[in-house]
Amino acid sequence: MLAKKFSILYKTAITLGLLVAMCLLSSCTEPEATDKQDYIGPSDSQSAIQPPLENKKTQEPNSSPIVKIEQNGPIDITINEAVLISLQKNKSLAVEKLSPQIKRTFEQQALAVFDPDLKGTVSGGQTRLESPPAPGAGPLKSIEKTFGADASLNEFLPTGTTLSLDGSVNRLDESYADPFVSSRLGGSVTQSLLRGFGTAVNLVSVNQARIDTKISQYELRGFVESLVAQIEEAYWNYSLAEKSIEIYEQSLLVAE
Repeated sequence: MLAKKFSILYKTAITLGLLVAMCLLSSCTEPEATDKQDYIGPSDSQSAIQPPLENKKTQEPNSSPIVKIEQNGPIDITINEAVLISLQKNKSLAVEKLSPQIKRTFEQQALAVFDPDLKGTVSGGQTRLESPPAPGAGPLKSIEKTFGADASLNEFLPTGTTLSLDGSVNRLDESYADPFVSSRLGGSVTQSLLRGFGTAVNLVSVNQARIDTKISQYELRGFVESLVAQIEEAYWNYSLAEKSIEIYEQSLLVAE
């Protein structure tokens, strides 16, 4: 009896060890998604020389970070402050920022093909049997207890390799006989040699999703550059209009 229990535990430990090894192997071979940074601009060295406008915010509580609004008067801001405020308050830009995040979900969807597929079932039951009474003896009663468990792990790797591992344990206990235990452990490795061979074929959808994400990032950058150009143009047009009004007022004074 002890030898049978030790054999079952030994086979179960082997099964768990193989499952862990397959999970580690899949984590090493599974391609990673792109970085979640959506900003496409100067490198870190260039950013250190020319820090973005967001770093110029003051830390005064309960006050505007850049704009100083007088109680009774117009708002006096520079062109950099006008650009920054417009980028913070623009609703269309807030919507455009969601596009790279939406595109990135398709990367995760394409990578889901290489996720391991783990299945397992556990079953158990108890059966009471009672035979018809024999002449000169009472009915024969017996109890059967059954227990079964099986698990399987399948994974498709970017190299075109399919790993499969399955195992099962069944136990039958009868009141008039010794317990009967059966176990099974199997595994297989299938490698595609022609169709579906290599990462160049199996990662096509993943690479296409990454390209779409990168395109959306550049589109976001183009949208921001266009928005900044419109803000600067409106700022200088407003400044020119103020100067024109000042010139007309001075001309009126000279004429008077």
